[in-house]
Amino acid sequence: MAVEKLGASFNHISYPLKFTPRRMIVHPTATTLMMIETDHAAYTTVTLDRKRNDMADDIVRLANDMEEVELAKEIADYIFIIKLDFNRFSTFNYLGKWASVVRLLNVKTGEVLSLFELPQDEAAKW
Repeated sequence: MAVEKLGASFNHISYPLKFTPRRMIVHPTATTLMMIETDHAAYTTVTLDRKRNDMADDIVRLANDMEEVELAKEIADYIFIIKLDFNRFSTFNYLGKWASVVRLLNVKTGEVLSLFELPQDEAAKW
């Protein structure tokens, strides 16, 4: 690197990831990157969907009269439509939970070639 190039922009591309990248390898001939992403105090997509369903069912079940049932059904539908982001709320229920994915990414195009989500509390190791 030459002194006159200090501060110059290099090829910098960001790709959104689901969890914190822990390990990665680059395929020597293809333009692919395999990485393991793992986070503590996190839920998998399957677990989050199950929690959303449970929350929506509880809201409807706790309604007393017909007016409350109608409102509860609207709220439950809204939870499914917006995919309520549990990361924006308290994470005390997440403690002790692990979520991991294995991602195969084309580094030139940014296309995710494969995304394999491990079961809840399975932390990927390399």
